[in-house]
Amino acid sequence: MKLPSSVSAFVSDLLFGHWAHKMGALVLAAVVFVFTRDEVTRGFEIPLRVVPDRERVLLTDVPDTVKVQVRGPWTRVNRLQEYDFGTATLDLRQAQPGPLEIDRASIVMPAGVVLAGMQYDHVDLRFEPVVERAIAVVPNVLGKPAADHRLVRVESEPATWEIRGGRSQVDTVAQVSTEPLDLGGATQTLEVELSVLRPGGGVRLVERGGASPRVRARAVVEPVLEDRELTVRVPRRDSVVAEILPPSYRVRVSGPMASFRMLDELGLEDPLLASVSEDDEPGTVTVRFDWHERVSAEVRAALRLHRSVVRVPVPSDEPPASARVGN
Repeated sequence: MKLPSSVSAFVSDLLFGHWAHKMGALVLAAVVFVFTRDEVTRGFEIPLRVVPDRERVLLTDVPDTVKVQVRGPWTRVNRLQEYDFGTATLDLRQAQPGPLEIDRASIVMPAGVVLAGMQYDHVDLRFEPVVERAIAVVPNVLGKPAADHRLVRVESEPATWEIRGGRSQVDTVAQVSTEPLDLGGATQTLEVELSVLRPGGGVRLVERGGASPRVRARAVVEPVLEDRELTVRVPRRDSVVAEILPPSYRVRVSGPMASFRMLDELGLEDPLLASVSEDDEPGTVTVRFDWHERVSAEVRAALRLHRSVVRVPVPSDEPPASARVGN
């Protein structure tokens, strides 16, 4: 249906006429909307920073974050980010046992907004005193000594170190260790400086003179010792003296196992020999024990003979004095 020309002109003028006036009215309406809009409230989640107390240990787990509600103009609140608020602070030096209370003043509000509220887990704060105690330092030994050697003991200088922490945590620590001390086939005592390791669990090492905790560790390594009894045959001679001597003696020998191994490797039937002397002292026969000529000076020095000389009295053929007088 075709509209009358008067109606069409009116509609056209309404929709398309007076553009300048209409745009001005639209802009004015937008400005009025923005600047007259009511305040809004918005929530943010910010970190909770805990300031420790050197004289007390907190036993309670506190929340990591705090939810805050801020109120302000929509234009201001809409531009805020969580990092604009920094952190909330819990100062344990001022906190009292009981329900957790976070000071509203510890939260710095950005300009143009106010804190409308806070939400966080309401836990009960529990404390215990900080104590110090000296405990043993036990060096951490790795590896083994060389063959035929043994680890006798491990020492630390100083032998103890002070730890500091909550009383219940300190009571659970029996000793502290060090960084590794590797024996690595050692044949002699090792002495090195090592760092003391922190025990963990909220317990720390007390520094001495501002230096990091270090000790002098000593691993005492010694040869494995052995005792043997060697049979030493006495050379036989056609004499009266030979009749008073036993066919052999048992001689005790002691020293490092490694030296005995060197002796065994020679394959000697009689590594220890005996020699007999009749004229060392009047009325005695002397038996001396000494190593076979193939035994090295190193083995001779390492192995100890518990006896190297035996003196045997020789019976006299003369009659007793009383018998001579009687004749």
